[in-house]
Amino acid sequence: MNEIYFSERIFRLKEQVRAFLKEELEPIKEEINRTKEIPPSIIRKMGNEGFFGPLIPREFNGTELGMVSHCMITEEISRLNVAVSVTRTPCILNGFLINNFGNISQKENYLRRLEKTRCKMSFWHP
Repeated sequence: MNEIYFSERIFRLKEQVRAFLKEELEPIKEEINRTKEIPPSIIRKMGNEGFFGPLIPREFNGTELGMVSHCMITEEISRLNVAVSVTRTPCILNGFLINNFGNISQKENYLRRLEKTRCKMSFWHP
């Protein structure tokens, strides 16, 4: 990453994400590819690391790191396994929509649970 455009915080986060992935995802990435199943434990661990909350405000248990951090987290996870990275998509997009367009009741109900993956989200259209 180019230091002119990215803060030291982004570089620290990148190292944190890489360390997590090396320890947690690297050892099982071939098994995930072979079985085509992502262990729920890896999703929970990503939630505990804050990987689902960069666009969610701290007041709703998010990390409020911003879009650049979200993109960097996505890129780093995708380097090892795109399928694991994509598991974040419904939570990130729906969380973004609820945060920006939801009422306070919806934010309290969904965003607080979303960050630690206690709330599963998906897309639905009638």
